[in-house]
Amino acid sequence: MPERLITHEDFGALAGEVLKKGGSFRFQAHGSSMRPFTLNGETIQLTPVAADRLHRGDIVLCWRSKDKLLLHRVIRIQKTIHGSSLLIQGDASCWPDGIIPGENVLGQATAVLRKGKWIPFNSPPWVFLSGLWLLSIPIRRIAARLAGKWGKKAKRFS
Repeated sequence: MPERLITHEDFGALAGEVLKKGGSFRFQAHGSSMRPFTLNGETIQLTPVAADRLHRGDIVLCWRSKDKLLLHRVIRIQKTIHGSSLLIQGDASCWPDGIIPGENVLGQATAVLRKGKWIPFNSPPWVFLSGLWLLSIPIRRIAARLAGKWGKKAKRFS
């Protein structure tokens, strides 16, 4: 199949329409923000999901702002009478991206194509490893802060 490149906005609109109508959507992810769980160039499968059906640890495609589309993990959910708000974060980051309203979610990532084989994100090993990764967030943040302090001290002595 020939490769077709579309703008960020058109990609979001296309994915949103397919998912809104109940279809699944596959795309090739680019970037390293979800390492080690998804890698640059891997194909991701999305399925429709209502924000109130999401759980901590789910991976979603969502609008961070009107021109910033992200495939990141839900690290916290706040439910109110007006709907759900989600705190999202890339797996390669120690810091969250911020809170997004539930209506900004286009779909949920349900599988990744790795080495020719589809790996479902709800498989027991994947769920276990993702859970450990979520639990490691406070430790990774402390390590990042310490690395920053050590880096500043090393610069003073060089």
